[in-house]
Amino acid sequence: MEQHCPEKRKINAVSASAIGYRVMKASIDRIDGDIAVLVLCDDRGSVVRLPVFLIPGAMEGDLVDLLITIDKAGTVAAREKSGEMVLKLGKKNIH
Repeated sequence: MEQHCPEKRKINAVSASAIGYRVMKASIDRIDGDIAVLVLCDDRGSVVRLPVFLIPGAMEGDLVDLLITIDKAGTVAAREKSGEMVLKLGKKNIH
């Protein structure tokens, strides 16, 4: 697996890092059907597989910036909803 990652450099997404997000550079190693195989530009050469529809127009050898954020509000809502479902299931099992 040849890695096409540039030397560590400042990323264009300066505003992202300014507000506390971490942006990771990755190289598209290959595209297997509907899956893009990316090699992260980290010390381990970690591999990530993503559906190609998430990176339209991408080709093998392209460099991409990955930014993953945690949806805190969505997490809270999902936990509340799952808690409500557990309560409802518990009530059904009692009867």
